[in-house]
This record gives sequence, structure tokens and C-alpha cells, in this order.
Amino acid sequence: MMPFQVMRLRKVWNPSMLSVPASIWLDHSTDVTDASGNASQWNDKSANSWHFSQATSGARPLIVPAGLNGLRTLRFNGTSQFLSCAVGSAQSIFAGVGAGWSFFVAKKLALDGADTERAMLYVPTNGITARYAVSLGNSSVGGANKPSISGRRLDTDSFARVSSATAVDTNFHILLMVNDWSSGSIAIYRDGARDVSGPMTTAGTTSATASAHPLGIGATATPTPSQFADVELAAALVGRATLP
Repeated sequence: MMPFQVMRLRKVWNPSMLSVPASIWLDHSTDVTDASGNASQWNDKSANSWHFSQATSGARPLIVPAGLNGLRTLRFNGTSQFLSCAVGSAQSIFAGVGAGWSFFVAKKLALDGADTERAMLYVPTNGITARYAVSLGNSSVGGANKPSISGRRLDTDSFARVSSATAVDTNFHILLMVNDWSSGSIAIYRDGARDVSGPMTTAGTTSATASAHPLGIGATATPTPSQFADVELAAALVGRATLP
């Protein structure tokens, strides 16, 4: 009798396995519209179909066909490139909720020599300020190249921010950024471990108002885009109401 082996198949995790589905799902498996090597749209794979797009050719991120483990990534240059979502329901993603989170597989392209705000995700309030913002680096608390999460619960609240104690390098990292508005706390999880946490200004649900401007990935998407991120993104997930 010939010897034989039994192969055990390992099931690899993917976002569809979340008990509460992500509201935004962007990664290598979601469609990208290729416009001469740059992405004019990154399709959302969630049930919402909140696609992120860019109509201006010079502001489209570069498509990297084999960016991480042979899988496609998008590369933002840090000076002009970003994607935005102006779907009305998307602009209400963090309206009247008790929690919000985002998950990234990302790397910074170059290290800044000074404190510089580099927005990976920006969700405005009903004005031009941030309700929920994630950046690699910040410009206010000695945060060059450090993961940072910030925002407000109420549109009238003062700004709250938590920044990692250590800077990233130019390798890919896994970041989970959590706003637990109901308990008044924010936290950063980095490469699978809790990195830092801190308080929000107040606790409860967020203002029941939609964002006044589109959601931005790679920069703020307010009337004058800013805080451009020099980042390569392999995945970006965003969830509302319930923490993963």
C-alpha cells in the first residue's frame, strides 16, 4: 500500500468573516479602474458600494500591480493624489453612532524630517473640521511619522487626538484605529497589539449630522484638499456603530 498524506486546508481570514460587516471594504480583491496606470476609482466591496474616485488625472494614485506579497496596492505620492467618496449615505457613516473604526495595511513611502500631517482617512463633521481622521504623522504634538487618530464626537466638541509614541518605518504595518464614542475613548492597535489610548472630550453618540464634504483617502477631501499622504495602501476597511 502506498503511503498517503492528508492535507489540511487552512481558511484564510477575510473581511466577509466579520460578525458585523465593514461599511467600507477596499483591498486587492476590489475592482480598480485603471486610467493609464493610475486609479480613477477604487470600488467598495461592501454591500454599500461606496466607491472612492478621482476625476482629475494628476490627482490619481499609482496602481502597483504586485505591491505586497504579489498583490495589488495603490500608492499615493504625498503631494497631490487622493480619492474621495461623495455618496450621501457614506457622508453619514459616523452620524448618530456610538463607535467607529478603521483598519489599514499600509506603509509610508518616506520619513518626514519634521511634524507633517499625512491623512490616510478623513471624515468631516458638518463643517470642515474632522469627526474622524487617521494619519501617519501629525503636525501638533511632536508626531513626525507617528500613527495618529483624532476627531470629535459632537460637532461642537473640542478636538481630541491620540498619537503613537513611536514612528513607523517604511515597511508595511497593520493599523486598527478605534473611536469608542460611547465610552469617550480612542485607541490605536499596531501590528496586532494595543499601542496607545486616550480620552475623547465627551462620551455618548455622535452628532446626528452628515459630513458636509466627501470622505477622503490619501488626503482631506474638503473644498481645498490638504494633508496629502505619501502612503501605499494594501487594504482599508471602515466600520460604524459596532467595534470588531
